[in-house]
Amino acid sequence: MRVARRAVVIVDPWFDLSIPSQAVGDRYERWMKALDRMTGMVHWDPIAAGEIAAACNGGSVTVRHLLQLTPMSNEAFEHYAGRAQAHRDSPVYKANAMDQELSAIRMAFQTTGITEAGALLVTVLK
Repeated sequence: MRVARRAVVIVDPWFDLSIPSQAVGDRYERWMKALDRMTGMVHWDPIAAGEIAAACNGGSVTVRHLLQLTPMSNEAFEHYAGRAQAHRDSPVYKANAMDQELSAIRMAFQTTGITEAGALLVTVLK
Protein backbone atom coordinates (compact mmCIF):
# COMPACT_ATOMS: atom_id res chain seq x y z
CA MET A 1 0.00 0.00 0.00
CA ARG A 2 2.86 2.34 0.79
CA VAL A 3 4.19 2.38 -2.79
CA ALA A 4 0.94 1.79 -4.73
CA ARG A 5 -0.49 4.74 -6.61
CA ARG A 6 -4.17 3.79 -6.64
CA ALA A 7 -4.72 0.20 -5.57
CA VAL A 8 -3.31 -3.19 -4.73
CA VAL A 9 -4.78 -6.38 -6.21
CA ILE A 10 -4.02 -9.72 -4.61
CA VAL A 11 -5.01 -13.04 -6.20
CA ASP A 12 -4.58 -16.24 -4.20
CA PRO A 13 -5.78 -19.81 -4.87
CA TRP A 14 -8.90 -20.55 -2.85
CA PHE A 15 -11.01 -23.62 -2.15
CA ASP A 16 -14.64 -23.51 -0.93
CA LEU A 17 -14.37 -26.17 1.78
CA SER A 18 -18.17 -26.47 2.04
CA ILE A 19 -18.16 -28.25 -1.35
CA PRO A 20 -16.90 -31.86 -0.98
CA SER A 21 -14.91 -31.89 -4.24
CA GLN A 22 -13.24 -28.63 -3.21
CA ALA A 23 -12.36 -30.01 0.24
CA VAL A 24 -10.67 -33.00 -1.45
CA GLY A 25 -8.89 -30.60 -3.83
CA ASP A 26 -7.60 -28.58 -0.87
CA ARG A 27 -6.38 -31.73 0.86
CA TYR A 28 -4.64 -32.94 -2.32
CA GLU A 29 -3.00 -29.55 -2.88
CA ARG A 30 -1.69 -29.55 0.70
CA TRP A 31 -0.32 -33.07 0.13
CA MET A 32 1.46 -31.95 -3.06
CA LYS A 33 2.90 -28.90 -1.29
CA ALA A 34 4.22 -31.14 1.50
CA LEU A 35 5.85 -33.32 -1.17
CA ASP A 36 7.41 -30.25 -2.81
CA ARG A 37 8.76 -29.04 0.54
CA MET A 38 10.67 -32.32 0.81
CA THR A 39 12.54 -31.37 -2.36
CA GLY A 40 13.38 -27.88 -1.11
CA MET A 41 10.57 -25.95 -2.77
CA VAL A 42 8.85 -23.31 -0.66
CA HIS A 43 5.07 -23.10 -0.51
CA TRP A 44 3.06 -21.02 1.90
CA ASP A 45 -0.38 -22.02 3.06
CA PRO A 46 -3.20 -19.80 1.75
CA ILE A 47 -3.91 -16.62 3.70
CA ALA A 48 -7.50 -15.97 4.78
CA ALA A 49 -9.24 -12.98 3.19
CA GLY A 50 -9.65 -11.38 6.62
CA GLU A 51 -5.91 -11.56 7.27
CA ILE A 52 -5.16 -9.96 3.90
CA ALA A 53 -7.70 -7.19 4.53
CA ALA A 54 -6.30 -6.55 8.03
CA ALA A 55 -2.80 -6.19 6.61
CA CYS A 56 -4.04 -3.56 4.14
CA ASN A 57 -5.30 -1.05 6.68
CA GLY A 58 -6.02 2.40 5.39
CA GLY A 59 -7.78 1.42 2.17
CA SER A 60 -11.18 0.39 0.88
CA VAL A 61 -11.14 -3.43 0.68
CA THR A 62 -13.23 -5.51 -1.72
CA VAL A 63 -13.08 -9.31 -1.60
CA ARG A 64 -14.43 -11.60 -4.34
CA HIS A 65 -14.38 -15.37 -4.52
CA LEU A 66 -14.10 -16.67 -8.06
CA LEU A 67 -14.98 -20.33 -8.48
CA GLN A 68 -15.62 -22.51 -11.48
CA LEU A 69 -15.93 -26.15 -10.51
CA THR A 70 -13.46 -27.66 -12.97
CA PRO A 71 -13.04 -31.39 -12.29
CA MET A 72 -9.61 -32.98 -12.21
CA SER A 73 -9.31 -36.08 -14.35
CA ASN A 74 -8.13 -39.41 -12.98
CA GLU A 75 -5.14 -39.20 -15.34
CA ALA A 76 -4.11 -35.81 -13.93
CA PHE A 77 -4.55 -37.06 -10.35
CA GLU A 78 -2.32 -40.08 -10.98
CA HIS A 79 0.23 -38.00 -12.89
CA TYR A 80 0.74 -35.62 -9.97
CA ALA A 81 0.60 -38.44 -7.41
CA GLY A 82 3.34 -40.20 -9.38
CA ARG A 83 5.77 -37.46 -8.40
CA ALA A 84 5.92 -39.13 -4.98
CA GLN A 85 7.56 -42.28 -6.36
CA ALA A 86 11.07 -40.85 -6.11
CA HIS A 87 10.56 -39.96 -2.43
CA ARG A 88 8.92 -43.09 -1.02
CA ASP A 89 12.14 -44.28 0.64
CA SER A 90 12.78 -40.91 2.28
CA PRO A 91 12.59 -40.94 6.08
CA VAL A 92 10.68 -37.64 5.97
CA TYR A 93 8.14 -39.10 3.52
CA LYS A 94 7.62 -42.11 5.77
CA ALA A 95 7.54 -40.05 8.98
CA ASN A 96 4.80 -37.86 7.56
CA ALA A 97 2.73 -40.90 6.49
CA MET A 98 2.55 -39.51 2.97
CA ASP A 99 1.44 -42.82 1.40
CA GLN A 100 -1.40 -43.19 3.90
CA GLU A 101 -2.57 -39.63 3.24
CA LEU A 102 -2.41 -40.18 -0.52
CA SER A 103 -4.47 -43.37 -0.17
CA ALA A 104 -7.09 -41.50 1.85
CA ILE A 105 -7.19 -38.69 -0.71
CA ARG A 106 -7.46 -41.23 -3.56
CA MET A 107 -10.48 -42.84 -1.84
CA ALA A 108 -12.12 -39.43 -1.36
CA PHE A 109 -11.37 -38.60 -5.01
CA GLN A 110 -13.18 -41.77 -6.12
CA THR A 111 -16.19 -40.80 -3.99
CA THR A 112 -16.58 -37.06 -4.59
CA GLY A 113 -14.06 -36.13 -7.26
CA ILE A 114 -11.70 -33.19 -7.07
CA THR A 115 -12.26 -29.74 -8.48
CA GLU A 116 -9.52 -27.21 -9.11
CA ALA A 117 -8.97 -24.22 -6.86
CA GLY A 118 -10.87 -21.04 -7.41
CA ALA A 119 -9.37 -17.65 -6.66
CA LEU A 120 -9.61 -15.14 -3.88
CA LEU A 121 -9.42 -11.66 -5.40
CA VAL A 122 -8.72 -8.84 -2.95
CA THR A 123 -8.71 -5.26 -4.21
CA VAL A 124 -7.55 -2.47 -1.91
CA LEU A 125 -8.18 1.07 -3.14
CA LYS A 126 -6.20 3.93 -1.59
